[in-house]
Amino acid sequence: MSESPIDRLTERQRQLLDLVNKEVSKSKEIAKETGLAPGSVDTLLQNAAKTLGERDRKAAARRYAELVENSQDSSQLRSGDFESPVNSGVSEGAGAIGQVAGKIAEFFRGPPLGGSEQRLSWEQIAWQILRVAVIGMVSIWLLVLFVLGFFRTFGGA
Repeated sequence: MSESPIDRLTERQRQLLDLVNKEVSKSKEIAKETGLAPGSVDTLLQNAAKTLGERDRKAAARRYAELVENSQDSSQLRSGDFESPVNSGVSEGAGAIGQVAGKIAEFFRGPPLGGSEQRLSWEQIAWQILRVAVIGMVSIWLLVLFVLGFFRTFGGA
C-alpha cells in the first residue's frame, strides 16, 4: 500500500503547516513561536509544499488541512502536542529526566545568532553573557584536565 502525502511529512512540517493555517504565515513569526531560524522555517515549508504537490506554503497548509480532515484517523495526524513515538510509552520518571535533559540542552544552546532580531532585556543579555562565560570556563578546565591526564598517562617517567 502506498503511503499518503501526510505520512511523508515530518512532525515539524505538520506543526508549521498548522501554524500557517492559523494565520501565522510570516517566517519570523513562525520562527519566534517554534524556536527555529527563519531560514529553516522557509526550507521546511518549501519541502512540505513540494511533498503535498503545492506551489506555496498557504496552498500546502490548505491541502494539509483537507487531508487531515478527510483522514479516517485525523486525531493521530494533528500536530498539537508533538509527542515523539520513541517517548510515547515512557514512564513519568523518565519524562522528568527528559525535561531536565531538555533544560540542560537549552542552557548549552546559547544566545540567538545571525539574522534574528534580538529582543532581550538587559537582564537577559547579562544572563546570556554569564552563561557563555561559564560554558567557556568549564570548557577550558576540561581541556586542561584532559591535557594533564594525557601527559600523566603517556608522559615521561
